[in-house]
Amino acid sequence: MKTDTVYKVKVQLLFLLLMFSTANVFAQFGTNQRQVSFYYGQTYRINDKFYNTFDISFEHLRTSCTHASFKGAGVRFDYFGKNSFAIGVRYFKAFVRRPDMFAPYFGISPIFFQFNSLMGMNLKPEIGIKFNPFFYSAIDVVLNASYGYDIPVINETNFKAGRHDLSLRIGFSIDLFKLIKLEKDSDSNTDNGKDTGEDKLIK
Repeated sequence: MKTDTVYKVKVQLLFLLLMFSTANVFAQFGTNQRQVSFYYGQTYRINDKFYNTFDISFEHLRTSCTHASFKGAGVRFDYFGKNSFAIGVRYFKAFVRRPDMFAPYFGISPIFFQFNSLMGMNLKPEIGIKFNPFFYSAIDVVLNASYGYDIPVINETNFKAGRHDLSLRIGFSIDLFKLIKLEKDSDSNTDNGKDTGEDKLIK
């Protein structure tokens, strides 16, 4: 009876060790990116015209063999002309299980606008897709396409642009953590390649 108990304990410990080892192996095939992205593009307001749009976002992409996630937050600025603009604070998150270089997302943002001296507020839900072909790199070129609708919240009649927002933006992403790591690796390789005075005397 005692022998059977010891055997079961050994099997359980072996199973736990195997699971831990497998999890570590899976983790090696993942990526963890924290990017700062800068975008410039055009927003087409249906039944209106094209306007310039800019935004900066902090984006977090995490992938492994079993799971992936993409989310972020940022600030967007739409320029409608002299003394006319909108500023929005965005939050967005992927709605697919395994986003990678293609990351479909949904988002929400409160929009504060001004047209000449007239001000107000909208709430914009949006859906979009981000495409970054070199997302394993420290610096990446990105495309971002989205559709949103400006729901009036305060002073509806003061908003003079179309409420249907079709946007296409191009930009670049910088993974600061990877850049720092590359710089440290470069410095380490440089130091390893130098001969000290003591080494030269030995040679």
